[in-house]
Amino acid sequence: MSGRQYTPRERRLISEYLAQVEPSARVIYNARLGPIPFVGEGLISPTIEKALISNKQMFVDAVVVRPSGVEFWEAKIILTGAAIGQLLEYQAAATLAPIYLVPPGVPVSLHIVAAFARPTAVALAQRHAISVVIHTPSWIIEDSAAWDASRSRPIDAASATVANREAPASASR
Repeated sequence: MSGRQYTPRERRLISEYLAQVEPSARVIYNARLGPIPFVGEGLISPTIEKALISNKQMFVDAVVVRPSGVEFWEAKIILTGAAIGQLLEYQAAATLAPIYLVPPGVPVSLHIVAAFARPTAVALAQRHAISVVIHTPSWIIEDSAAWDASRSRPIDAASATVANREAPASASR
Protein backbone atom coordinates (compact mmCIF):
# COMPACT_ATOMS: atom_id res chain seq x y z
CA MET A 1 0.00 0.00 0.00
CA SER A 2 1.40 3.38 -0.90
CA GLY A 3 1.65 6.33 1.42
CA ARG A 4 -0.24 8.46 -1.08
CA GLN A 5 -3.10 10.41 0.43
CA TYR A 6 -6.47 9.84 -1.22
CA THR A 7 -8.01 12.85 -2.89
CA PRO A 8 -11.36 12.75 -4.68
CA ARG A 9 -9.91 13.87 -8.01
CA GLU A 10 -13.01 13.23 -10.12
CA ARG A 11 -15.20 15.15 -7.68
CA ARG A 12 -12.76 18.05 -7.75
CA LEU A 13 -12.60 17.92 -11.56
CA ILE A 14 -16.37 18.14 -12.03
CA SER A 15 -16.93 20.66 -9.23
CA GLU A 16 -14.34 23.06 -10.61
CA TYR A 17 -15.53 22.63 -14.20
CA LEU A 18 -19.23 23.18 -13.45
CA ALA A 19 -18.41 26.17 -11.23
CA GLN A 20 -16.58 27.73 -14.21
CA VAL A 21 -19.20 27.08 -16.88
CA GLU A 22 -22.43 27.00 -14.84
CA PRO A 23 -21.83 29.30 -11.86
CA SER A 24 -25.52 29.97 -11.20
CA ALA A 25 -26.97 26.55 -12.05
CA ARG A 26 -28.61 24.25 -9.52
CA VAL A 27 -26.15 21.37 -9.20
CA ILE A 28 -26.64 18.26 -7.09
CA TYR A 29 -23.48 16.25 -6.53
CA ASN A 30 -23.34 12.48 -5.98
CA ALA A 31 -27.05 12.18 -6.72
CA ARG A 32 -28.69 8.85 -5.95
CA LEU A 33 -30.66 7.45 -8.85
CA GLY A 34 -33.58 5.07 -8.94
CA PRO A 35 -34.83 2.50 -6.51
CA ILE A 36 -32.78 -0.13 -4.69
CA PRO A 37 -31.49 -2.00 -7.71
CA PHE A 38 -32.17 -5.62 -6.86
CA VAL A 39 -34.53 -7.58 -9.03
CA GLY A 40 -34.70 -11.22 -8.14
CA GLU A 41 -37.05 -14.13 -8.13
CA GLY A 42 -38.49 -13.19 -4.76
CA LEU A 43 -38.84 -10.20 -2.52
CA ILE A 44 -35.95 -9.07 -0.39
CA SER A 45 -36.20 -10.79 2.96
CA PRO A 46 -38.06 -8.66 5.52
CA THR A 47 -35.19 -9.35 7.93
CA ILE A 48 -32.77 -7.43 5.69
CA GLU A 49 -33.02 -3.70 6.11
CA LYS A 50 -33.12 -1.73 2.90
CA ALA A 51 -30.44 0.54 4.35
CA LEU A 52 -27.97 -2.35 4.25
CA ILE A 53 -28.20 -2.60 0.48
CA SER A 54 -29.02 1.01 -0.37
CA ASN A 55 -25.33 1.69 -1.00
CA LYS A 56 -25.73 -0.50 -4.08
CA GLN A 57 -27.81 2.19 -5.71
CA MET A 58 -26.45 4.20 -8.60
CA PHE A 59 -24.96 7.64 -8.05
CA VAL A 60 -24.33 10.10 -10.86
CA ASP A 61 -21.48 12.51 -10.19
CA ALA A 62 -23.61 15.61 -10.81
CA VAL A 63 -27.11 16.58 -11.86
CA VAL A 64 -27.65 20.04 -13.32
CA VAL A 65 -31.32 20.97 -13.04
CA ARG A 66 -32.86 23.50 -15.40
CA PRO A 67 -36.47 24.36 -16.19
CA SER A 68 -35.94 23.08 -19.73
CA GLY A 69 -34.25 19.82 -18.81
CA VAL A 70 -31.83 17.90 -16.66
CA GLU A 71 -28.17 17.13 -17.32
CA PHE A 72 -26.43 14.08 -15.89
CA TRP A 73 -22.68 14.59 -15.60
CA GLU A 74 -20.04 11.97 -14.99
CA ALA A 75 -16.39 12.84 -14.32
CA LYS A 76 -13.47 10.66 -15.31
CA ILE A 77 -9.75 11.19 -15.13
CA ILE A 78 -9.41 8.85 -18.13
CA LEU A 79 -12.54 8.39 -20.21
CA THR A 80 -13.13 4.79 -21.28
CA GLY A 81 -16.14 3.06 -22.77
CA ALA A 82 -17.30 1.96 -19.31
CA ALA A 83 -18.40 5.52 -18.53
CA ILE A 84 -20.69 5.50 -21.57
CA GLY A 85 -22.48 2.46 -20.23
CA GLN A 86 -22.72 4.05 -16.79
CA LEU A 87 -24.43 7.15 -18.15
CA LEU A 88 -26.84 5.16 -20.30
CA GLU A 89 -27.82 3.11 -17.26
CA TYR A 90 -28.28 6.30 -15.22
CA GLN A 91 -30.56 7.66 -17.93
CA ALA A 92 -32.64 4.47 -17.76
CA ALA A 93 -32.82 4.72 -13.96
CA ALA A 94 -34.13 8.27 -14.22
CA THR A 95 -37.03 7.15 -16.39
CA LEU A 96 -37.86 4.30 -13.99
CA ALA A 97 -37.82 6.46 -10.87
CA PRO A 98 -38.02 10.21 -11.52
CA ILE A 99 -35.85 12.26 -9.22
CA TYR A 100 -35.42 15.77 -7.95
CA LEU A 101 -38.86 17.04 -8.92
CA VAL A 102 -38.14 16.56 -12.59
CA PRO A 103 -41.52 16.41 -14.33
CA PRO A 104 -42.14 13.43 -16.59
CA GLY A 105 -41.21 14.14 -20.17
CA VAL A 106 -38.45 16.63 -19.31
CA PRO A 107 -35.39 15.55 -21.31
CA VAL A 108 -32.29 14.19 -19.62
CA SER A 109 -29.06 14.91 -21.49
CA LEU A 110 -25.82 13.10 -20.79
CA HIS A 111 -22.40 14.68 -20.33
CA ILE A 112 -18.88 13.65 -19.37
CA VAL A 113 -16.00 15.82 -18.27
CA ALA A 114 -12.66 14.05 -18.48
CA ALA A 115 -9.04 15.01 -18.15
CA PHE A 116 -7.99 12.49 -20.82
CA ALA A 117 -9.95 10.25 -23.18
CA ARG A 118 -9.51 7.24 -25.36
CA PRO A 119 -10.52 8.11 -28.93
CA THR A 120 -12.71 5.00 -29.00
CA ALA A 121 -14.63 6.22 -25.96
CA VAL A 122 -15.21 9.64 -27.55
CA ALA A 123 -16.51 7.97 -30.72
CA LEU A 124 -18.80 5.76 -28.65
CA ALA A 125 -20.10 8.77 -26.74
CA GLN A 126 -20.90 10.54 -30.00
CA ARG A 127 -22.91 7.53 -31.19
CA HIS A 128 -25.05 7.81 -28.07
CA ALA A 129 -25.43 11.62 -28.12
CA ILE A 130 -23.30 12.03 -24.99
CA SER A 131 -21.33 15.26 -24.92
CA VAL A 132 -17.68 14.96 -23.92
CA VAL A 133 -15.66 17.83 -22.53
CA ILE A 134 -11.91 17.43 -22.17
CA HIS A 135 -10.81 19.57 -19.25
CA THR A 136 -7.27 19.07 -17.97
CA PRO A 137 -6.36 21.53 -15.23
CA SER A 138 -2.71 21.82 -14.20
CA TRP A 139 -3.27 20.00 -10.90
CA ILE A 140 -4.28 16.87 -12.85
CA ILE A 141 -0.99 16.92 -14.74
CA GLU A 142 0.98 17.48 -11.54
CA ASP A 143 -0.93 14.80 -9.65
CA SER A 144 -0.55 12.29 -12.49
CA ALA A 145 3.18 12.96 -12.77
CA ALA A 146 3.65 12.49 -9.03
CA TRP A 147 1.63 9.27 -9.10
CA ASP A 148 3.58 7.88 -12.05
CA ALA A 149 6.89 8.77 -10.41
CA SER A 150 5.93 7.02 -7.18
CA ARG A 151 4.99 3.82 -9.06
CA SER A 152 7.79 3.67 -11.63
CA ARG A 153 10.65 1.27 -11.26
CA PRO A 154 14.06 2.14 -12.59
CA ILE A 155 15.22 -0.13 -15.40
CA ASP A 156 18.44 -1.87 -14.57
CA ALA A 157 20.84 -3.47 -17.00
CA ALA A 158 19.78 -7.02 -16.08
CA SER A 159 16.08 -6.46 -16.81
CA ALA A 160 16.80 -4.48 -19.96
CA THR A 161 18.67 -7.35 -21.55
CA VAL A 162 16.15 -10.13 -20.76
CA ALA A 163 14.89 -10.18 -24.35
CA ASN A 164 18.40 -10.82 -25.66
CA ARG A 165 19.16 -13.79 -23.40
CA GLU A 166 19.15 -17.28 -24.74
CA ALA A 167 16.59 -19.75 -23.42
CA PRO A 168 17.92 -22.00 -20.67
CA ALA A 169 19.10 -25.41 -21.87
CA SER A 170 16.33 -27.14 -19.93
CA ALA A 171 13.71 -25.23 -21.93
CA SER A 172 14.84 -26.55 -25.30
CA ARG A 173 13.45 -29.83 -26.68
